[in-house]
Amino acid sequence: MRRASLEEIKNLWLNKQWKDDDDFHLYISSPFCRVACSYCVYKGKLINFRNEDDVKQFNNYYYNFLPNLIDEFAEVITSRKLDSVYFGGGTPNLMSAELMREIFDRIPGFKDIPIKGIDLNPAYITKEQIDVMHEYGFTLFCWGVQSFNKDSVKHHKRSYVSYERFKEIVEYTKTKGIYQSADLICYLHKYNTEDVQIYLDDLQKCMDLDLDFATMAADFHTVASDQNLGDLFVEASKDFVRNSENYNLELDLINGAEISPRKPITRAIRKGITGKQFLTEILSYFGSNDFPEAISNILALGDDTSMYEIMSYWPRELFYITKRLNNEPAFYVIYENIQSINNIESYQEPAKPARKAGPAPSNMANLRKMLNLNI
Repeated sequence: MRRASLEEIKNLWLNKQWKDDDDFHLYISSPFCRVACSYCVYKGKLINFRNEDDVKQFNNYYYNFLPNLIDEFAEVITSRKLDSVYFGGGTPNLMSAELMREIFDRIPGFKDIPIKGIDLNPAYITKEQIDVMHEYGFTLFCWGVQSFNKDSVKHHKRSYVSYERFKEIVEYTKTKGIYQSADLICYLHKYNTEDVQIYLDDLQKCMDLDLDFATMAADFHTVASDQNLGDLFVEASKDFVRNSENYNLELDLINGAEISPRKPITRAIRKGITGKQFLTEILSYFGSNDFPEAISNILALGDDTSMYEIMSYWPRELFYITKRLNNEPAFYVIYENIQSINNIESYQEPAKPARKAGPAPSNMANLRKMLNLNI
């Protein structure tokens, strides 16, 4: 791994040899969180809006660092038609509606980008934010529900949203014609088979709301320590979705989307949505959850607080991350000139004896080691 200058990174993008059918995506990082959910591998910067220093850090990011970074890469952004933009986090909807406008307006040609998606925490969403995102042409809201079971959510210090409140949010968003999904996680409380039923109940509620798709995952640390629980999650997900009336399993629609206990994540996609439609109209790129199998060219702008979540990359060519140091961007190239990514390890077997199933550890040491990062 080596550090690269801003000019080097910009020149790499501007001199990239594009193929005619290459796609190009923009990722904007929102690195702040109100709470540190203990299951999450992404450790955002905690923000308390009653704390003066926290507010200063938040404002420095959104009113200085991020706008300046967007300006620096404006020539790259306009050098090729963008297929999509995605706002991830962290918690993007910690931005006020007014701040959202300022960031959206800063991105060159923003309204012309055909696919616009965003991660949203339903516990913090406002009608005004939904209205602004609709005004700017957002096409996908990914709701971070995780579970409607209050004990499961509170166990991980996550802000809770009830099913009744979420239903109101979903119904209002439907009037805007925006695709909607929900993220669900299994093994958040008991770390055993009881959690599977909680997860399936959550999935049924999402289906009852007629969401366009649901992204289902098992707690990474739990299945890494007990492969039987990973197997159970995978088989329960397959059986439940395939026996549902209105949803298809992603792997049945999209070639190469098979799930396994090693990578326990999949999606239930509403019937009527084809695999091609899903990949070209709804969620058009494979993000960092798919590293290193990612197939998209992604320019990620922001602060990579987890050293994992907003990695910029060109498949088989270049992988780098952006860090915010003294409110200035610092770039670290992790891999370059890769002939084949098939041999890059994206998963490691747990140490023997495996850790007992339970909440995720509070540090990122294992993930940093996995990605060979030492900053």
